[in-house]
Amino acid sequence: MERNKKLIKRLIEEFEKGNISEEEVLLKVNKLSVEKLDSYRLKNYWRSESLDDFIDSISYETYQNWESIDDDEALRMIAEMKNNVTNNSILKRNSQALENRYRKTTGKMYDFIFHSNLTNEEILNQLKIDDVTYL
Repeated sequence: MERNKKLIKRLIEEFEKGNISEEEVLLKVNKLSVEKLDSYRLKNYWRSESLDDFIDSISYETYQNWESIDDDEALRMIAEMKNNVTNNSILKRNSQALENRYRKTTGKMYDFIFHSNLTNEEILNQLKIDDVTYL
């Protein structure tokens, strides 16, 4: 992943210098990143984050074995998120894995972390509640 981040950084820097086109940078970056980049985000990331933070937010390491997350691992991941609320790559990686593991909608972990005053154990208990609609 570090190699991809370096390539993405070089591509974006070349785009910002005017050396490669928007279409070309989007095509190449989207082949290397986890999250797909669009024209607006490419041109405006600098308004809210540094280039390195931006690259981290689109090219983070995904959690491969989310099916095997147990209670201890889930609590560790929740704590890691709470301790790194400004690190988008950790927030995205862990929330994606926990939401997949406990069958929650995208964004549920962000609600728990940023909009509720729950302890780590309370968040885990909320994750365990089966709220899937069955037809």
